[in-house]
Amino acid sequence: MFSSRNKRGFTLLEIMLAVAVLSVVVLSLYRMVETTITAVRLSSQQTQENFFMDSFIQYVREQLQSIPQARAGGLTGEAHKFNDTPADELRWVAS
Repeated sequence: MFSSRNKRGFTLLEIMLAVAVLSVVVLSLYRMVETTITAVRLSSQQTQENFFMDSFIQYVREQLQSIPQARAGGLTGEAHKFNDTPADELRWVAS
């Protein structure tokens, strides 16, 4: 009935299965790369924000240390309450 001949190709089912597996692998790689790029971008933004905050803190420290001790009005403060919590307010004249 059927003669045995050499099969020299792939069936449609085999090709569809290979394409499906390849699609899953490519999608997984895409998600991994996308997540890594997002993490790097967020880390870079956080590093930049930390740098700016550290610079600001250093500037404020330098300004506070440069306030003359004996000068009247160089450093003033007054006790006050903020939301019924005692707090101090500090004002200084920066150069």
